[in-house]
Amino acid sequence: MSPAIAQSQTQNVANPTTRAESTSDVGHDSHANAVNAQIARMLRGILGKFPEAIPNPKSDAQRVDPAVLKLVQERLQKWDLGMASHLYEKAFNTAYTISVTAYNHIRSPEVQAEIALHTAMWIILDDALIPPSAVEEFVPRFCSGTAQLHPTLDRMVETCHNLKDLYATFAANIIFQTTVGSINCEHFQSELKEDIAIRHDSVPYIKYMRSQDGISGTYAVFVWPKASFPDATEYVQAFPDTMEMIEAINDIFSYYKEMVEGESRTLLVKLAIAHQSSELEELEVLIERTEALIARVRGILGEGKAREAWESFVAGYIRYHLQARRYRLVELLPEIQA
Repeated sequence: MSPAIAQSQTQNVANPTTRAESTSDVGHDSHANAVNAQIARMLRGILGKFPEAIPNPKSDAQRVDPAVLKLVQERLQKWDLGMASHLYEKAFNTAYTISVTAYNHIRSPEVQAEIALHTAMWIILDDALIPPSAVEEFVPRFCSGTAQLHPTLDRMVETCHNLKDLYATFAANIIFQTTVGSINCEHFQSELKEDIAIRHDSVPYIKYMRSQDGISGTYAVFVWPKASFPDATEYVQAFPDTMEMIEAINDIFSYYKEMVEGESRTLLVKLAIAHQSSELEELEVLIERTEALIARVRGILGEGKAREAWESFVAGYIRYHLQARRYRLVELLPEIQA
């Protein structure tokens, strides 16, 4: 979020319960409360399509999987990640939570553990814990089969190869493809000395960089492991929309936190600049787009196991965002308080 936009929209949202001391403050607080109410209304619209995403203490307790946790811990004990354990412990805890929450429909502890381990590598990378010089060399070394310049990157390659055996060929290759593309863009953006000025006609660039910014392709194919879905034709037509929807869900449910904290490099901020619109207008457009994607994927998958896996994943992925403290959504949606 650009500093100017962030200041105008969030200076009173960050502490909405602070008592106003002037007529001006009252007006600002009133505006902040109205903005919060509008965001909450839009989020509830998405939740209405996945009511099972609402946290439930009884069912959520069942998502603590000792078998998955044991496998993750055993692998971690064998690994040298080239850094002190306190630097990566949070990454593994978050990755484990994502795996057992979003991919709860997968009954194989081995698959869920590999998902958690692979996800942890990305969180460590995103936290800038690996030297840029090592990240810069990742793609050519990955393609040539040469050892990486940092132990964590070697472990990322290892998880890619392990996942290859757990997913159909199409899905496995998407994991490799996503890894190369995302690390390339990650390094490009980390090397920028200052943000690129957004042009009004650069929307395709903005959306492309967002598609490469995360690992939505990998998260999408994770939904359908080979043991249950050996034939990728069962889900491949839903793959592009699922990938886009994963990005959208993250952008939608992280917007409040980003707005309050004044983040300036988000999709909605950049689209608002390019379109000369407001972030709330862009959020509403994104939610409408997401609702269309949901309807289309449901139509593509029809009835059956592939659809059931997808429904479970989307509900779990949303639930993860609702429960994660970093997104601060309980401030908007008190009903999700466990």
